[in-house]
Amino acid sequence: MLKISPQIERLITLALEEDLAFGDATSAACIDPLLAKKAQFITRQNMILCGTSLVPHIISLAGSSLKFYTQYDDSAFVRRGEAFAELQGSVAEILALERTILNFLQKLCGISTYANELTKNLTTLKICDTRKTTPGWRVLEKYAVKVGGANNHRFSLSDMILVKDNHIDACGDIRSCLEQIYLNKAPYIPVEVEVRDYEELRVALEFSPNVIMLDNMTSQQIIESLQIVSESGVDCLIEVSGGITPERLQDLEQIGVSLVSMGALTQKSACIDISLQIES
Repeated sequence: MLKISPQIERLITLALEEDLAFGDATSAACIDPLLAKKAQFITRQNMILCGTSLVPHIISLAGSSLKFYTQYDDSAFVRRGEAFAELQGSVAEILALERTILNFLQKLCGISTYANELTKNLTTLKICDTRKTTPGWRVLEKYAVKVGGANNHRFSLSDMILVKDNHIDACGDIRSCLEQIYLNKAPYIPVEVEVRDYEELRVALEFSPNVIMLDNMTSQQIIESLQIVSESGVDCLIEVSGGITPERLQDLEQIGVSLVSMGALTQKSACIDISLQIES
């Protein structure tokens, strides 16, 4: 279940302000304020449902009296053409909140559905998201990734030390960078090191980091890197990142990769086509 944090409430409030700062001119001109009906949410695509727990909070923060009903929990599979939820109450209020509610549902269902598509045929390989998220949406987008069956990488820069190419280049070389990190870091914080070639990999292994990320390597380079790690005797998790496409996932699993990170989980998922239809 998604926990509605103050950050999420601020995002909802901003979305409502975008649409309703000056009211709904169209509904005010043609809809009887006392008219009440039902409206159904219908998906036009097969999807993994995500975001339903947001809807009551959108209604509440808008000061609306609408009632929201659904028989599904997040992560449920909903078939194309199926009505999966319902609003009841003032038609004017339904119309006022329609787009805000749909924007949240369509985006989150899109991410959860794409995550499910990427992971459903894998057995041992785990797919993680990245920090490549929509500003302000990180908590929600990473929640949708989990709902779809994938995994979360770090949420923020403070969660762990992740040494990337720019850190290495800024320090001069990977050894100098890691020496400074292990001298200055808090003892409890985990370390992940991104490496670009075998030389950087061998140096990184000397420091026994928690995770080593193989960046933008071919399948053959990954195989050879895994062999180097095995021969080193260092017990660390190997992550593969950069240039990861859906077509490569099963090949990487067969090679023996256990973890892949993909910005595509949140960057390349398409919104699900969902409509809200008021009863005639």
